[in-house]
Amino acid sequence: MSLSECHIVAQIGQHESVNGTFLAKNLNITKGGVSKSVTKLVNKGLVEIKKLPNNRKEVHYSLTELGVKVFAVHEKMHESAQDEIKRTLVKYDEGALTIISNFLDDITKTFD
Repeated sequence: MSLSECHIVAQIGQHESVNGTFLAKNLNITKGGVSKSVTKLVNKGLVEIKKLPNNRKEVHYSLTELGVKVFAVHEKMHESAQDEIKRTLVKYDEGALTIISNFLDDITKTFD
C-alpha cells in the first residue's frame, strides 16, 4: 500500500465518511490523485463508495471491515512511533529541545 493510500485510509478512519474534496484538501493532493488512490483502495477491499440519497453526484467514502483493521494497525504504528520519539526527547535538556523545535519548524516551512 502506498503512503498516499495509507493517509487516505487514516483520514477516512478518523472521520468515518468523507468525500474526495475533503480528502484532497486535508492531504494536499489533487482530486484526481484522490480518485486514483481510492479506486485502488476499493479494489483492495479497504474502502467502499456510497452515494448520498439526496445528492446523486456526490459520493462519500467509508472503510470496509478490512479497512477498519488496517486503520487500527496504522494508528498503532503511529502510537508506537510517538512513544519512541518521546523516549528519545527526554534525553535532551530544555535548551536543546528549543533548538530541535526551531530546526523542525524551519524544515517544515521549506515544505509549505
